[in-house]
Parts: sequence; structure tokens; C-alpha cells
Amino acid sequence: MDDNDKSGKLIETFVYNQIAAITDLHRQWEIFHYRDAKQRKIDLIVKTLECVFGIEVKTGRTVKSEDFKHLKWFKNNMELDKPFIRVVLYTGGAVSPFSDSAYAVPISALWQSL
Repeated sequence: MDDNDKSGKLIETFVYNQIAAITDLHRQWEIFHYRDAKQRKIDLIVKTLECVFGIEVKTGRTVKSEDFKHLKWFKNNMELDKPFIRVVLYTGGAVSPFSDSAYAVPISALWQSL
């Protein structure tokens, strides 16, 4: 395991713990992880009363369209009864829209919502 892999897992675990704490404040919210037999994975899925968030965590300071590929697949192939908002959390500093309902969001934004 290289250092990038270790730091990625560390940041992913840290973000999970932060989102789990926020989710605990909202009793109706649920948090999941998704992985299928074809190795498509989504780090976190958060179901709220209004929508479903698909969240990928990246250690990089930039985000590419490819970072949304599993989120896009999930949106197009799963039957959801609520809007699906795709989010890539990253270590950069700006919120950037990628398409309708797809955003790159700094990890630091987790504390701005509290």
C-alpha cells in the first residue's frame, strides 16, 4: 500500500466519521456505502427526507469529470424515489458545479453547515 492509498483511506474514514456525526443529529437520515460485483463503489450515500446524496471522497486538490463516473452510473441505473445529488468532496478550496446536480465541494464545507 503506497502513501497515497493510506492517506486516501485516512481521509475517507475521517469524512465518514464527520458525516456519520451529522447524520446522527437528524434521526430520519440514513447513511450507506455502495459497492457492487463490478467494483463500482460510492464512498457514502446519505438519504435525507428530501433527497439522496452520493458522496465520493478524493484527496486531490482538483476534481475531474471522471471522479463522478460511479455516481453517474448509480444515478442512471438505480431506482430512486428522491432527487440524487452527486458530490465529490476534495481538498481544494472552491465549490464547483460539474453538471446538473453534480458538485465538487471542499471537505472543509462539512463544518460550514453546522
